[in-house]
Amino acid sequence: MSGFVSVILTFDQIDSTNEYLKTNHKTMADHTFVRASYQTEGKGRFNRVWEAEKDKNLLCSLLIKDEFPNESLIRFATRSVVDFLAAQKIDAVIKAPNDIYVDSRKLAGILIERLYTGDKHEATIIGIGINVNQDTFQTPKAVSMANLTSKYYDLSSLALELLQVLKAKYPPV
Repeated sequence: MSGFVSVILTFDQIDSTNEYLKTNHKTMADHTFVRASYQTEGKGRFNRVWEAEKDKNLLCSLLIKDEFPNESLIRFATRSVVDFLAAQKIDAVIKAPNDIYVDSRKLAGILIERLYTGDKHEATIIGIGINVNQDTFQTPKAVSMANLTSKYYDLSSLALELLQVLKAKYPPV
């Protein structure tokens, strides 16, 4: 991973991986990757709650300090997740702009947040939530990789595999 992910931080519990990077981005290296076993305030677009049981899902964020067009960032993130899932033998599709579905059920979501001081771009944070080993959801349209494949997944291994895909697809174009 040298040259792409400068730092990998893993937390047992955190408010939100995106919030952590938003708060600390000025002191973080480019391409810092933050992963949590549990988020107390995980969120999606429009501040929707991201439902995720502890130690069951892939909850992570990537800090990018270079500036790219929004469409490129969305395409980069969604294609990376779809390709990552394809490597796991899961045929997923992008539901514009930032959700990943299998059939009519949501498997993953992406939250992109851009940070500016005035007109100056400081950073972009790409949050990725993938339902992995969780069995049941309050949201009826949610599904997990385990629901789809009847397999249990090692989250640490999956995080590294996702990083490999992000690295291979970088930079966003």
